[in-house]
Amino acid sequence: MKRMIIWLMVAAVAGTLLAMWALEDPGYVALARGEVMVQMSMVTAIGLLVLTIAAVLVMIRLVAILWMPGRWARQQLLAGSKTRATRRTNRGFIAYLMGDFAKARQQLLASVGNVDSPMLNYLLAARSSQYLGENDRALELLEEAQLADENAQAAIIMVQAEIYQQQGHWEQSIAILQRLENTDNNSALRLLAMAYEELKDFASLYQLLPKLEKYRVFDAEKLSALHLAAATGQLDRAMNDIEKGHADNSSLAAIWGSLAKQDRRNASLAAHYASILKQRAAESDAEKLLRPLLERQSPDVLIEMYGQLKGSDAMKQLKKLQGLDRTDRTALIALARLSCGAELWGQAKDYYQRAIGLTMSAKVALELASVLRKLKDETGALEVERSALVALAHN
Repeated sequence: MKRMIIWLMVAAVAGTLLAMWALEDPGYVALARGEVMVQMSMVTAIGLLVLTIAAVLVMIRLVAILWMPGRWARQQLLAGSKTRATRRTNRGFIAYLMGDFAKARQQLLASVGNVDSPMLNYLLAARSSQYLGENDRALELLEEAQLADENAQAAIIMVQAEIYQQQGHWEQSIAILQRLENTDNNSALRLLAMAYEELKDFASLYQLLPKLEKYRVFDAEKLSALHLAAATGQLDRAMNDIEKGHADNSSLAAIWGSLAKQDRRNASLAAHYASILKQRAAESDAEKLLRPLLERQSPDVLIEMYGQLKGSDAMKQLKKLQGLDRTDRTALIALARLSCGAELWGQAKDYYQRAIGLTMSAKVALELASVLRKLKDETGALEVERSALVALAHN
């Protein structure tokens, strides 16, 4: 633009000087050929010369076009096709963002042959087909995207994995996502975690957790839930194998020992493992497991489980819980049950009555009635049982 302005200024100045010079002395030019002579002013001669040169240049251009019509036409056609393809691709992008996936796919595929990056068109067309519920068509388009650009492997795998998961082909989803497992691709790791969880492959899910934490794939609450689900899932599966005779208690111990320290100190998980050990007649081991985890602020689930265990030393177990100096309902019931284990019936009665005084419970009332019978108080036992029946009726 600046260069054009400069040339126009130069031309204006030159034209002005030439006009002034012509007015002062127009001069003339004579062209002779034999007896024929043509005379004209110098300004006219210069004008004719400029027009002649321009005409020659135009003729050269026309000859070039006529001499190579195919090449020129192809260049013009290609330029027009690229422009139209760009417009269609842009319309396809807009339709995709607006949720009009049928139009998006139509526009993206119509322009795919004349754009610089057809892979992107194929990929978004595949996504559009996925949202339209046409998963088979989506997979076909993903193959086209792969052929268009081999460097788009990660993006193609992501879409393909989502399609497999929508179809319920979780194993196939895992098979292709594992190619991205060693990357920092959050979306791939998220999909992989979902697949393991769906298939209840808790061992694989637990092994994936460090990467989920490292790359912050989920928030802290979700990661905590996954830790609990993966660990309890492994323990429950081992318990099921034991019941079927496919394993023994050592498999439980091996799984527990393989868990991260933070998980082994998780109150809910420890209580769950203790309940499994209780079922396997290993209550003494369960009590030893929970004892170091007990503290004043321990969650109720831990206190409640501890009160249900019969350790090797009932008095030591009772004193451990008494040392927490808790007077809430959960702790009182646990203390009552441990007192029963130590055959301290009067103390058990006191704990049960205090617990019922906070909240009436038919189950706890029946446990109190049993204690009262140990104390030879049949009348009191019957009265408590009637209260339990009333509580059940109200519930």
